[in-house]
Amino acid sequence: MSLQKWSQFTLEFFEPKSRPSKKEIYEWVESGIVDGKIINGVPYVDANKFAVNNVFKSLTLEPTTGAELLS
Repeated sequence: MSLQKWSQFTLEFFEPKSRPSKKEIYEWVESGIVDGKIINGVPYVDANKFAVNNVFKSLTLEPTTGAELLS
């Protein structure tokens, strides 16, 4: 895992007008949408893994019931 501080990560991967905030990056890492670590309240992102992935989504499992699984 190659960790990159959130601010450097956003400069490298996002255009100026579409850069996510520190809070957004924190939430992505905390929820597992993006791989990384929260260190002393600062989000760090696994930049290498981010660069090679195309789809990012919440780890919330859906459907959540057996009946939904079968439908």
